[in-house]
Amino acid sequence: MDAWESLPRYRGDSSLLTWILAITRHKVQDHYRRRLRRMEALDEEAPEPGSPAPALDEALLRQHEQERVETALSRLSEPYRLVLMSRYWESMAVAEIAAAMGKTEKAVERLLARARRQFKSLYCE
Repeated sequence: MDAWESLPRYRGDSSLLTWILAITRHKVQDHYRRRLRRMEALDEEAPEPGSPAPALDEALLRQHEQERVETALSRLSEPYRLVLMSRYWESMAVAEIAAAMGKTEKAVERLLARARRQFKSLYCE
């Protein structure tokens, strides 16, 4: 819909397909930025009624691990954050990520490898 509504602003500097894919890529990136911002809220959901509450030490450990993950993710560059969130939060295949980002599958695989390596070093600090 955004591409359709923005069609009067299409200047013809690139092919129509390239222009539409760029709009799509930006929409996907915006989606993952919002998901990252809401990650804390999603993790704080209350347990189902009638289910036993987790033990205090388990809850504290889970909270500590979640904070470490969030801290490491927040320190990553945006492309690394987006590719990791796409792959592991949304369970997207490399081919899907490549199409959404307008990159080749090989480029996404290399990006994922670098993002994993940087995440691991930040997480282990």
